[in-house]
Amino acid sequence: MRCDFADSLLHGYFDGELSVANAAEFEHHLQECVLCPVELVNLDLLSERLRLAQLYDAAPALLRKKIRSDLRFIAPPTPKPQPLFWHWLSAAAALLLAFAGWRLSPVLHTDDYQVELAEEIVDAHVHSLQPGQLTSISSNDEQAMKGWFNGKLTFAPPVRLPTFEHGPDASYLTDCG
Repeated sequence: MRCDFADSLLHGYFDGELSVANAAEFEHHLQECVLCPVELVNLDLLSERLRLAQLYDAAPALLRKKIRSDLRFIAPPTPKPQPLFWHWLSAAAALLLAFAGWRLSPVLHTDDYQVELAEEIVDAHVHSLQPGQLTSISSNDEQAMKGWFNGKLTFAPPVRLPTFEHGPDASYLTDCG
């Protein structure tokens, strides 16, 4: 009786030709199957016997010479390798270009503080046009206004509430902006 894996993946696993996923799957299978580990041991023994039998016989020199002469007509000539000098020269040129690009990049990309300042002014203006009173507080409590200023500024300006005819509990809108 043979296992399904023995027919499909066993020889590839033994020769080390399986992908990582297939090898992991087969190793998981080896933990559960009784037949496949035995078959792996048999393959290992057969491989060792063939290696010890020394069945290899070297071809005669005349046969090797004839085969090589016949291959010259069939096989295209192998390209000569480029000298090592050209590899070093191209690497040096690439390094020189990278260095020049790095040194010239600050010159090409100068930061203009006026452009940055103009962008900040436009952002602040757009922010001020948003709905709601972002820089105002509505209160008639002097302590609440001082606390609000303390949270917004590093100093607290003196706060004096105006007196109006509407009475002491009227709410006042104080603009800080």
